[in-house]
Amino acid sequence: MSIWHWLVVLVFLGVPAILVTLLVLFMRRRQRAAASAPVGTTEARLARLDALRAQGLITQEEFDQQRAAVIRGL
Repeated sequence: MSIWHWLVVLVFLGVPAILVTLLVLFMRRRQRAAASAPVGTTEARLARLDALRAQGLITQEEFDQQRAAVIRGL
């Protein structure tokens, strides 16, 4: 194979593989940062749940489930 063939292979296979790898690493780092972020006080979490329910972003059923989970975590 000539050098041009190797360059085409590199561009079409190597570069996308590197980009996908970097994207996966970035997403893992972001997930770890989100998981280690402080959760907040119980009062703040319950207030946020209440605000979400008041805005209609979660149902009463979801609110009850999440509220029970927060209280169980005490």
